[in-house]
Amino acid sequence: MLKRIQAEKAKLIAEGKLKKEKPLAPISEDEKPFELPNGWEWVYLPEVTTYKVGKTPSTKSTVYWTNEDSGYNWVSIADLNHDGVVTETSKKVTHQALNEVFKSEPVPAGTILMSFKLTLGKISILDAPAFHNEAIISIYPSPAIDKNYLFKILPARANEGNSKSAIKGNTLNSESIAALLLPLPPKVEQHRIVAKVDELMALCDQLEQQHSNAQEAHETLVSQLLATLTQSLNAAEFNANWQRIYAHFDVLFTTEASIDALKQTLLQLAVMGKLVPQEPNDEPASELL
Repeated sequence: MLKRIQAEKAKLIAEGKLKKEKPLAPISEDEKPFELPNGWEWVYLPEVTTYKVGKTPSTKSTVYWTNEDSGYNWVSIADLNHDGVVTETSKKVTHQALNEVFKSEPVPAGTILMSFKLTLGKISILDAPAFHNEAIISIYPSPAIDKNYLFKILPARANEGNSKSAIKGNTLNSESIAALLLPLPPKVEQHRIVAKVDELMALCDQLEQQHSNAQEAHETLVSQLLATLTQSLNAAEFNANWQRIYAHFDVLFTTEASIDALKQTLLQLAVMGKLVPQEPNDEPASELL
């Protein structure tokens, strides 16, 4: 597959339809992060994609920025929805910015965007055409790599880096982006990987929801049991309610929220006069007053 792509690129370069790229150094064994299965290849990002760095028009030039719906979406890192879709942006640029700054059409909907400065590896899919800033690259996969497969593996590879020190840290540059190594399976296996990842992630979401439901039920139970203490009508009822809680103390109070609720209940019981026994010989508060 890579050989076919290289042959196609060479043809386009010979026809003057593609700019000749700086040749990439062969990937040495020391640079490979881990061993791949048979039939897979380590590739540099530019071997299987093209990408483009964005721009930011001068913020001092008001002619480049607008709040009107007729403006073009402009994506910053804050607008990226990691592993999700960019549906809206906080800022828009004008047609004048298109002509004088970007000098190209907006990035089309469906394109992968990834941050490569400060917040490294934050990745999203564009929901509508947009421009983006210089801390983000828009990425266009070649036929060798499935877009969904690239979307899933790229953040991890960007954050892990490789043996080259230039690629480590929270910021990449043009050299270190070009040095990003990606594991490339056969095309049909890429599709199978994407399907399996989606299946397992859906299972994780179900487990997360179950945990959330269980946690909500736990908090409701704790709240109701603690309420029986403050609502007890007499000492006998209070003692019975307390014994029920005390018998399951180690199960009920296991989270920060449940312990906070217990603290608040204890303070409430204190001011209600239910926390310590009453002594009839104590001087009444009326005498203090």
